[in-house]
Parts: sequence; structure tokens; C-alpha cells
Amino acid sequence: MRVTDVRIGNYLTGQDGHLEDQIVISISGNRIVTQPVGISGSVSTEPISKVDGHSSAKPIEISKEWIERLGFKDSKLEINSCIDLIYREGTLFLVVEACYTVLQHIQYIHQLQNLYFSMTGKELSIK
Repeated sequence: MRVTDVRIGNYLTGQDGHLEDQIVISISGNRIVTQPVGISGSVSTEPISKVDGHSSAKPIEISKEWIERLGFKDSKLEINSCIDLIYREGTLFLVVEACYTVLQHIQYIHQLQNLYFSMTGKELSIK
């Protein structure tokens, strides 16, 4: 994962592979600052480095559980009256006026958050 892939407000997994959800609160150089979701005051500074290929900040794979946490109803999120995002059997679809495309490159929650933000100008966050 590159630091340029992440924005403030994106969700990542916690340190050292623990599944505690983290939210990005700051980005500086090749470091991101996260804190546990729902907890203020506790922060962690994580380097994102291409040198060693390892970082304790990891992306979260899109799953049914996460889709529901982000406000999808029956695996569907309405963007506007003619655009929807639909999650079915591990695949994310973009539906525009009854025509759809598979979003194969969107595999992680932070990518979905960034797509949603670019389409709406609003953050996609836990409901």
C-alpha cells in the first residue's frame, strides 16, 4: 500500500496484524497517523515504506460485514437517483441507469471510500 493511496478518514487494520479497526487522522511524508475507530486520544504513527515492503498499516478487504457497517442496505448503496453501488458475492458493481460494470480494482475499504468521495464529495464512514 502506498501513502498516496490513503486519505484522512480512511479505515485500515490495526498494528501488527491485529484486527482493531483504525482511522487515518493525519498523513505526513511517508507516515500515517491512525487511531482506533470510535476512540479519541489514542494515536499510532505508522510508516508506509517501499524499502522493506512491510508496514503495520494494512488495508481492509471489502466484505459483507464492512459493506453493512458503511450503510449499504441489502448490499446496495444509492449514490443518487440513477447511480448505485452494489455488493454481491465478493464483487462490487457500479450501476448507472440499469447498466453495470464490475469494479475489479476496488478490493479494499479505503479504495471504496475514495471512490465514493470522488463521486459525491462526501465521506463514506461507519453508520
